[in-house]
Amino acid sequence: ELRKMRQQSYFQWQEFAQKNGLIPVYNKLHPEANPWCFPAYAKDQEEAIHWFNWGWKNNINVHSWPTLREEQILKEDNAFNRWKKLICFPISDHPSF
Repeated sequence: ELRKMRQQSYFQWQEFAQKNGLIPVYNKLHPEANPWCFPAYAKDQEEAIHWFNWGWKNNINVHSWPTLREEQILKEDNAFNRWKKLICFPISDHPSF
């Protein structure tokens, strides 16, 4: 039951993200997945910051992931460039954000 509720929340965030021009990281969710967040890409870092601010303003824990090593940040490698656009929306055990 918990997995089903979390998947339902995931699909709500997926619909929300697509309506707002965000690109889901995954095209589809594995039927047995028990998601902890809904990850999506913004078009750029500026748009990602917009969504972090939106979440904080609306008491929704929108966050980035993962924590990068300092050398990745300093080199501005591919991982860093993806990280700048990645946003994660929280999954709730009780969907309906």
